[in-house]
Amino acid sequence: MQIPRSYIENYSNALNVVSERSRAALVDALSQIDYTADVADIRNAVIAIMQPACGASSTMAARLAADFYDGLRARFGIDDGFTADVDSQREPEATEGAVRAFAQDLVDEKPIEQFIGKCADRIDYETRRAANECIAYNAKNDPRKPRWARIPTGAETCQFCIMLASRGFVYHSEETASHAHSSCDCRVVPSWDKSPTAQGYDPDKYYDMWKHPEKYENAQGQDSGIEFSLGGIKNADVVRREINNLANEYHTPLLAVSEAPPAMINERMHEAGKAELYTGTAVWLKNGNLQTANHEFGHTIWSSKREDEYKQEGYDEFEKELKKLWRQYRKEQDLSKRISSYSTENIDEFFADGFAAYKTGKGLDKVGSGGNSPYALAIGELVDKYFKKR
Repeated sequence: MQIPRSYIENYSNALNVVSERSRAALVDALSQIDYTADVADIRNAVIAIMQPACGASSTMAARLAADFYDGLRARFGIDDGFTADVDSQREPEATEGAVRAFAQDLVDEKPIEQFIGKCADRIDYETRRAANECIAYNAKNDPRKPRWARIPTGAETCQFCIMLASRGFVYHSEETASHAHSSCDCRVVPSWDKSPTAQGYDPDKYYDMWKHPEKYENAQGQDSGIEFSLGGIKNADVVRREINNLANEYHTPLLAVSEAPPAMINERMHEAGKAELYTGTAVWLKNGNLQTANHEFGHTIWSSKREDEYKQEGYDEFEKELKKLWRQYRKEQDLSKRISSYSTENIDEFFADGFAAYKTGKGLDKVGSGGNSPYALAIGELVDKYFKKR
């Protein structure tokens, strides 16, 4: 069985939310400390905050990982009574040791923000490590003895993680799972197949990236030549990187991405964004939501209103397959297979929201199953087939 990309990304996105919220809460708590006090008192106060915070965050991450593990077993049709333990494998003494090391910044009178930043990176690290450790721990104790791979899910992957990802589904110990770093988006993913595969995961490509990094220099997040004007949008840098990555991955006539003019927002408040559907050369956004960015980018790949001069190679064949899929979708009675409520509007929104769900795991609203919809997967596979850069 091929593990769906959307299943891995849904889990990864949920883990990112836990990490981001835990990090933000920790920064807020550490900012309340009196940093004019004695360094030893400050250090002890920070440890007193960090221990329960890291413990809670790691447990939440392990719970997500255990649910992910059990869900994968169910997808493989395994029903032998084994259930994953929620075990983060966390070591509190390591947290204390890290804070004591960070406290040297206080002794050296370096900016308080630098010290707080290192503590925030620590809770992020412990959260991500806990998820991977939990899955590796359960794989070791699983009577079916699955092998697992480290699968990158983010926009950027460090060289060491690329090396680990290049080996495929070969791991069976907890040692390799322990590697993590702040903002690491590599996920430990088990498989019970003799020839395991996961959608979108290519160990050979990662091996080539590891052995020949010069071929891929600046490939992740590189400037695609699109003009951006997102000054008033929250998370503008994240949106810019996301759309640059998409433009580097898919053929698109997109030229500009701008913050939606206030007049247009007032006129079309019910829409989160708007693409110039007739050409696909421009996208207007009013927020930094990644589902919205992917949705609107999808419109630039394909639109039923596209002018002939902007049609891409393979357009007609793609359109035939998409229209067939749209007819099936309109007849679909199982609401759990829906992408979102917005995807039922017309074929353009069906395609764009399916593409967004395929890439992010989520649709534009909470109705339907987002990236778990078989239609989102089918749309994503169609786009990869016809428009992905080779």
